[in-house]
Amino acid sequence: MSLRTKLAAGFMLGILALGAVTPPVEATGIQALDHLVTTRYIPGKAGAAVLVKRGRQVLLCKAYGQANLELNMRMRADYVFRIGSVTKTFGAVVVLQLVDEGKLALDSTISTYLKDAPTSWANVTLAHLLSHTSGIPSYNSGPQGGYAVLRSKRRSLDEVIASFKDLPLEFEPGSAFTYSNSGFLLLEKIIEVTTGRGFFENLATRITTPLGMTFTGGGDADALVPGLVTGYTDSGHPTFPAPVDISFMAGGMVSTVGDLAKFTEALHEGRLLRPATYRRMTTRYRTTDGHETEYGLGLWIRKSQGHTLYGHGGDVVGFSAEVEADPMAHTLVVILQNEDKFGAHHAVNVEYLSRRLLALAAGKPIPEPKAVNLTAEQLAQVVGSYASSQGRRVISLEQGEIISRFNGSRPYRLKATSPTTFFDPQSELRLRFVIEHGRAVACQKFEDQGDEGPLAHRLAGPVLGEN
Repeated sequence: MSLRTKLAAGFMLGILALGAVTPPVEATGIQALDHLVTTRYIPGKAGAAVLVKRGRQVLLCKAYGQANLELNMRMRADYVFRIGSVTKTFGAVVVLQLVDEGKLALDSTISTYLKDAPTSWANVTLAHLLSHTSGIPSYNSGPQGGYAVLRSKRRSLDEVIASFKDLPLEFEPGSAFTYSNSGFLLLEKIIEVTTGRGFFENLATRITTPLGMTFTGGGDADALVPGLVTGYTDSGHPTFPAPVDISFMAGGMVSTVGDLAKFTEALHEGRLLRPATYRRMTTRYRTTDGHETEYGLGLWIRKSQGHTLYGHGGDVVGFSAEVEADPMAHTLVVILQNEDKFGAHHAVNVEYLSRRLLALAAGKPIPEPKAVNLTAEQLAQVVGSYASSQGRRVISLEQGEIISRFNGSRPYRLKATSPTTFFDPQSELRLRFVIEHGRAVACQKFEDQGDEGPLAHRLAGPVLGEN
């Protein structure tokens, strides 16, 4: 290793070390963290385990709500949860470790490793799979997927891959970002072919056993997992039996807040990957037209208060999770919740909560938006349809409330902070409007102290609720 490489590696690890010595957080700051979480979880309902660290100091490690409603069992911070797509970060690390060992190459195509890959995948690389830019449809969406299908029968990894193998690509590889679970199943198969062992075997020998993660592994639907809490839908119904197709690298793991903190520290302190590989993992992927996505290789990457946050969420029926780190501030947050967000408006948005906990732990709290009342005429100004390169947003006025729907998604009920700015109290969604001559002509999505989306221009034509 050259002197320049050593200096670069030393500088990076010095910046990223979550375990660096940091001033202790005052008791009032710790109480503020607890208050921020407490206000979001209703006693007697499904809850969460939450861990917040700054350096080596555990600021918060606490349980909220119930682990099982039927048995009136209170939550504990050491209980086990399904972590859904947080699994992808573990899978990405295993792939990247194999890259470091020279057994895989990020810019090699799928067919390099899977000889029966269809010709439509000829230009799809491992980097495309890791960054959700492959164009391969997600196996659990559309007619071939969904939780109804996943619950129907147990399928092997090869059988699930066969279910989407002959589907046409949604776009040219590398040209766009569309979240796809299929990519991580293909990566799991590539791990298996390359090492002669399955993903969960590699996970144990490479990550969980060396790091002492004793409560982390595969969450097979048919297995009895000690300490696993019961998951619930937003209507309060328990979600068992679990879908039988969840035991894959796209979202099949279980873990605890303590174990996930160990993994997060090891990753960002440089104990799992070589410096150059880590940099590539934590760099936002650019599509072929130069568009910068908000995803690296197995990690979401978002901005907040001038800092870069790295993490991943997980949503599987009955559970929501968020694991996120701010290496610049030496802070990390783990939130594991036993209630899902599918169709739920009142369920706690863990991504929203994570950003605020990280900011508070760093001593730079993000102020909560304060709603103001607008007249019916002011509300009517923003009603309309708006289009940008990312899609179409429809703003309607329904029973006195501003409702936002993006690309046909579930409705978000917005409150105003001014005649031109609106927010959703349960999520990161913030919108600002450009008003001209008493009517909005454009809108833009933004995040508190974070990223801004492209300007969306108003389309002609009426919308539900528009006069």
